[in-house]
Amino acid sequence: TASYAAEWLPGAQAQRSATILEPPFCPQPLPAPTLATEEVALADLIQLFRHPSRWFLRERLGMQLVAGSEELPEDEPFTLNRWEAAQLPEEALERLLTGGDLGHYRTIVAARGDLPEGAFGELILAEGLQGVEALVQRLTAVAVKEPPVEVDLTLPAGRLQGWISGLGRSGIVRHRVAEAGPRDLLALYIEHLALCAVRPDAAMVSRFYSRHHTWRLAPIAAAQERLAELLELFRHGQNRPLPLFPRSSWAYAQPAGERSRTPPLQRARKVWEGSEYAIGEREDPWLRIAWRGVEQPLDGAFVELTTQVLGPLFAALTEEPLD
Repeated sequence: TASYAAEWLPGAQAQRSATILEPPFCPQPLPAPTLATEEVALADLIQLFRHPSRWFLRERLGMQLVAGSEELPEDEPFTLNRWEAAQLPEEALERLLTGGDLGHYRTIVAARGDLPEGAFGELILAEGLQGVEALVQRLTAVAVKEPPVEVDLTLPAGRLQGWISGLGRSGIVRHRVAEAGPRDLLALYIEHLALCAVRPDAAMVSRFYSRHHTWRLAPIAAAQERLAELLELFRHGQNRPLPLFPRSSWAYAQPAGERSRTPPLQRARKVWEGSEYAIGEREDPWLRIAWRGVEQPLDGAFVELTTQVLGPLFAALTEEPLD
């Protein structure tokens, strides 16, 4: 028979009802880096905004997250893991763009032993290569032939320097077989801003091609002003994690369409928290560290920063119909 001490009850009830938060990982901004320079590489600017919290932990604090070792499977695999399945069509695309053919690529994959034996492997390869040749035809029509463009802009927060390659006749051309994600389109947007800033008199149009979509960025007249804002935020992002999250920020800023009545912040918090069907973005290991001890990262600062960074992007972004 269990026994209970009455004097313990109030403490037990308080412990069960209280929300206990760990101390914040970064309660105050750090001092500016000792070796900070006025020059900022375009590649660094892009990498910070692709994942601001990861950039802060890696580049400012020198942190690395190491995945745990995995034992070799004892059973014969009949499927590929998610990363392996994504790499097959991307590798095939690059081979085709450099003059190869799918038949030769199939032979190479079979010889490497990347796929399960027999019909299972053939089915996986056929599904992975579906639509790759059509994407090659679309990319061939906008062949990248222009030389790289140098970026050297003096802005209020510093000097932005770098090179933009992969230029077609009208602007930047980026591609992948898989659908372009928020980080892909944000990276293209920053490059597009730089291109518009160094070629203000040309109507530059940049595109991202994938198997099922073509995304288009229209010319941006205030490109240098937008870059100045991003460079100022880059300086802040060196001192603390910025409340800009790849998936949740995208869900907040993305136009929802006429049929959706879900408020933007509710959409973002659903992506952040997840559900029984989808892992929440808050489970990202970099975000778990950087935002430890913060009860609600998707607050007013999140809304303001997301609107500032992604609002102009969506104003210029449209989807083009496939031919």
